[in-house]
Amino acid sequence: MLKFAWIAPSHFVALCLLALLNKQEFRRGAQKDRLEQSGCWNRGRTESESSRTSNAMEKYKLQPPARVSMAGLASLTIVLLLAGCPGTSAVPTEGRGRTTTIARDSGYAASVAQWRDFLSCWDRDASKARQGRDDMGPALIAKGQGSPDVSLSARIKARERALGVELPRSYVDFLTAAQPDASWSELSRKTGLLSIDAIDTVARLDPEGVRIAHAHPLHASDETYFVYGVDQDSVVLRSSYFADAIVVGKYGDSLYEQIVLFPQVRTSDGEMEAALLGWSGVYRAPSFAEVMRQLSYHDLGRADHVPPYAQTSLAGTCADRLPQNNVWWK
Repeated sequence: MLKFAWIAPSHFVALCLLALLNKQEFRRGAQKDRLEQSGCWNRGRTESESSRTSNAMEKYKLQPPARVSMAGLASLTIVLLLAGCPGTSAVPTEGRGRTTTIARDSGYAASVAQWRDFLSCWDRDASKARQGRDDMGPALIAKGQGSPDVSLSARIKARERALGVELPRSYVDFLTAAQPDASWSELSRKTGLLSIDAIDTVARLDPEGVRIAHAHPLHASDETYFVYGVDQDSVVLRSSYFADAIVVGKYGDSLYEQIVLFPQVRTSDGEMEAALLGWSGVYRAPSFAEVMRQLSYHDLGRADHVPPYAQTSLAGTCADRLPQNNVWWK
């Protein structure tokens, strides 16, 4: 896994947003070479992903920013710090009453028992993958607690009331199978999944990042936003969704590498859009189950970039233990 000097998560997200919004700094030509120079756009991506991003940028007439000098980076950082200061105006978030329902099924078809099988496979393969590998950190998934937690159902209902949302079935099934117990403070510098009592919105856990994101709003059209799988563009965002996003865990060491649920987007079978927030953009999926299938592949060190991975790549791996029906994305 690539390591970087630490930057405040909200400031880095804002840096990416500013780079996207400042179209006057985007110049045509030398797309592939310039794209590879920009870690904000293409760090850790495969050649095929670089090609897809270049094509998308050509389609929307965008170019990656030029290499940023240290002096320029310092100037940008000052701007970002000022943008996050108290008193900065913020664009109001869209209410949860304005939920968009995708007219397609999420494909989720697993049971709690299949979640347990999937997580056991993941735990076993992750342990094997880390033998003799000093470059791999701790596995994302820990084994379940064993005996059922009789209070879990009541705790889930209590948290749903507090958040004002009904949690999707794939996530509830996961909670039942895995019984994660981490707190937000425990995950500040490591990976893991939060306990049901600890999940909360990005607005509460990272309010500064939300203020900055809303100060530089992005809102992709339905045509470009509702694309999933390997055809998805990681820089297609709806920044108004971030405040109400529900943080359920972290997949990386840095604070901003969060696993979230977007309550504003539902599938026809009631699943909630899930996403990974990260360095080079956002990966989104129609369900929490699909995000976890993707992360199971990532956690084994089988790829040098973050999701998405093609469904054909997941075949024959632990992801098969978490079945889906009629998958309509690649």
